Amino acid sequence: MTRSRRRTSRFGRFVTVVAVLTFIILSLTLYYYINPVDFGGLGSLGMFGLLVPPAFLVVAVVSLLMIFWSIDKKWRVALVAFSGIVLVSCFLSLWPSYALWKWAQEHQVPLNLVEALLPRFNRGDLSRTTTVSYDTLDDGTQLLLDAWPADMAKNRTPRPAIIKIHGGAWVRGSRRSLTLWNTWFNTLGYHVFDVDYRMPPPERWLDETADVKCALNWVKTHASEYNVDTTRLILMGYSAGGNLAMLAAYSYDHPELKPTCGLPVKVKCVINLYGPVDMETLYASTGSEGFVQPRMRQYIGGGPGELVDRYQLLSPINHINKDVPPTISIYGERDRIVPFREGISADNALNLANVPHEVYILPETDHAFDTNWTYLSTQIAREKIRAFLDRYAK
Repeated sequence: MTRSRRRTSRFGRFVTVVAVLTFIILSLTLYYYINPVDFGGLGSLGMFGLLVPPAFLVVAVVSLLMIFWSIDKKWRVALVAFSGIVLVSCFLSLWPSYALWKWAQEHQVPLNLVEALLPRFNRGDLSRTTTVSYDTLDDGTQLLLDAWPADMAKNRTPRPAIIKIHGGAWVRGSRRSLTLWNTWFNTLGYHVFDVDYRMPPPERWLDETADVKCALNWVKTHASEYNVDTTRLILMGYSAGGNLAMLAAYSYDHPELKPTCGLPVKVKCVINLYGPVDMETLYASTGSEGFVQPRMRQYIGGGPGELVDRYQLLSPINHINKDVPPTISIYGERDRIVPFREGISADNALNLANVPHEVYILPETDHAFDTNWTYLSTQIAREKIRAFLDRYAK
């Protein structure tokens, strides 16, 4: 009997330790959810919390069952910890979802709540793509893109094309990320060309935009091979890719931002997902200085105090005029990398230039929200982008 009680006591201590550690982790997640800072550190817990809120419902339900077990076993510390877990988990799960649902209702955006309960990572079937080289540099380096053609079986008329630019803080990332966007655009009748570009080292402050413009020229030059309508070319990017997409479109014929190959190409419109518009402001205002600032210095060659001219040149906001293409921008209100004020700055500048545009700030939403393809924030983004393309790319 004594041995049995000792074994139960040990198990109770184990459950208590697990409960307390879980409560601490969830408390940190809540803290960094409320204070959107420190991506790359503990702040990544907050980003995860905003990425998959429905997952916390499972944690809440399991912890609720553990409360009853703790009462029966008289595990007092575990009881307190599990009670705290239930409260924090319910908040992390329900409040972001409610805020987005309310926003969607106000903006008349339909949502699929069942779909939102089943997180899905944003990665499509790569077997549908063809990889091609859009340029070969003097040193033999090949610049690559993936072609994702729309289904041409029922309609052979030329289709619009989306040239998609990946993110990664200008120093990492790949054309093979967030590819469910590509298959989704395909279902809407758009060809997609997913582009890689050169990244540091060395600093690539001119090369990255130049490569994007080169890829754009390649798509136009090879339009007949893919049945592309060259009057409907669209640039899309997310995070650093959003910055490059806007910069390539807005600086169309800028003498310092020339394409790596070919001639400058005008685009029909731009899709920007949480991309910076003012590089100096981003450097100073990001909530994740330890993550963002070293990468910006690596990309540009130094900080804005040393290279202010480069920072200004690489800021899309400084290239806005009445001739830039219509743009849709979507930001998260709790973005810990690119503050949503970047979207407000873009909105103000585009308004002054009388450029058709749409800017949306999604509540309780963080950076890279579309990594979870099924959650409410991505559903909203898809509906807004679909409507924008119907208005400006048809």
